[in-house]
Amino acid sequence: MVAYAGWSYDGFVVQDTVENTIEKHLFEALLKTMLIESRETSNYHRCGRTDKGVSAFRQVISIDLRSNQTSGLGIYIPDGHTVADQEFPIEEYNYANLLNRVLPQTIQILAWAPVPNEFSSRFDCKRRVYRYYFPSSNLNIEAMRQACNYLVGQHDFRNFCKVDMYNNKVSHCVRDLYAATITTPQNESRSRYDLCYLTIEASSFIWHQIRCIMTVLLLVGENKEKPDIIRDLLNIKTQSSKPHYPLAMDAPLVLHDCQFDDLDWKYDSYSVKRAMEKFCFKFLTIRKYSTAFHLFTVDEHHEALIPGNKSKNHIPLLKRHTGDSVEQKLKKSAKKAKLKL
Repeated sequence: MVAYAGWSYDGFVVQDTVENTIEKHLFEALLKTMLIESRETSNYHRCGRTDKGVSAFRQVISIDLRSNQTSGLGIYIPDGHTVADQEFPIEEYNYANLLNRVLPQTIQILAWAPVPNEFSSRFDCKRRVYRYYFPSSNLNIEAMRQACNYLVGQHDFRNFCKVDMYNNKVSHCVRDLYAATITTPQNESRSRYDLCYLTIEASSFIWHQIRCIMTVLLLVGENKEKPDIIRDLLNIKTQSSKPHYPLAMDAPLVLHDCQFDDLDWKYDSYSVKRAMEKFCFKFLTIRKYSTAFHLFTVDEHHEALIPGNKSKNHIPLLKRHTGDSVEQKLKKSAKKAKLKL
């Protein structure tokens, strides 16, 4: 189980074009501590593929690590290796402590769990939970909650994502959302400085899905769109192409939890305490600067969440220019592939 502050990195996944990814730092630490021989032989899987700027509290990876044990759940002897004689029982490696000593302060291991050899953190995850944090500002929270109700269930989310052209199936945009709720502080009186968050749960998500949803929800909160705009955008019979609208900022988005069946997590209290101390220092630094918001007598604190120039006259989403439909994009992609051949 890994926690990280994503704003310091260029995304989770190793990429050819950038160096500063979370996976890169993880594998450097794994190799430095000699817990693996190589990435290629480590049976590695990731649960969530978070973008640049996105953080995680409970990201989960599955990987084969060196062990002190000779038997037990998930233990096996690789080809070409032998087992050392053990007169007395030996404790398992303290994986969290070993790795946290060499990882950056903003990437920390919180726990580990033994799993069967066929386990995959990607394919065995039952539910992924994301949260998007935003200021209460002058937003119409109740309207945003009404809009969230339309998200729950199985829908084609083509108008709430960036289509992955490497996945050449129209059904790729179909996802089943289990829950979508907005939480506000339990204060007697609401303040525009209150920190709220959208919690959204599903078995899996598509590229930029939550940040697209958040953009539309903020427009609903500003009373620029009605709550049923979500329903209209999910109706691909009448709205087969995505309207042009900006993507909500990455930094407030957090992979809050990855849920599995029957995992026996091993927590080391010292490692968790040290990890929390490192994160608290970073978050307190941010909190210090956020207090400056109280110096400004403006209501629209949320506007920075949607980058770009703000137009004085709002153009309704259903009246905006659209891109190609998913079907049109796939057709063009297939045509390009044939030309390359």
